[in-house]
Amino acid sequence: GGSNNLNDGSYTLYYQTSNGDGINQTPYGDVASWADSDWYVGLDHTPDNIDGAEPGRMLIVNADYDPGIFYQATINGVTPGVEVTYGFSVINLMRTDHPNIANKKKPQVAIAVYDPNGSLIALESSGLIEPTDASNPAGDWITLETTFVSTSSQFTIQLINDQDGGDGNDL
Repeated sequence: GGSNNLNDGSYTLYYQTSNGDGINQTPYGDVASWADSDWYVGLDHTPDNIDGAEPGRMLIVNADYDPGIFYQATINGVTPGVEVTYGFSVINLMRTDHPNIANKKKPQVAIAVYDPNGSLIALESSGLIEPTDASNPAGDWITLETTFVSTSSQFTIQLINDQDGGDGNDL
């Protein structure tokens, strides 16, 4: 049903967006009624789970209509003055075989790092992320990372969506 769809402004943690069988099994098997036909159907970026259990999970975001922060965390216990690299893998869930792909919004995400006083110490942007190639079962994942020198024992990470949501911008 519609109430279980991963609509604009929503997110979930799951190991796949859909099972690719063309049948809507939302929310178990598919996270949205359109996932089979529109979105990347593969597993998360690190599908091999070390304990052999079910695959790992990924954060699946159907972007809000307004750009903004979609994840924030404060990291404590950092040794001041050391080089830190923080990053993540991201994919444009929209597939190249969508009939209206030319008009679908592309995600663009950024990592912002702030010191405890709120001063920006690092910022890195992905640029526009192209749709994932429908013929690539592993998906067209990109890695976005930033490297900085910590100025204190903690910092705050923000993952920011730089584009408007609605009709695309799914990551």
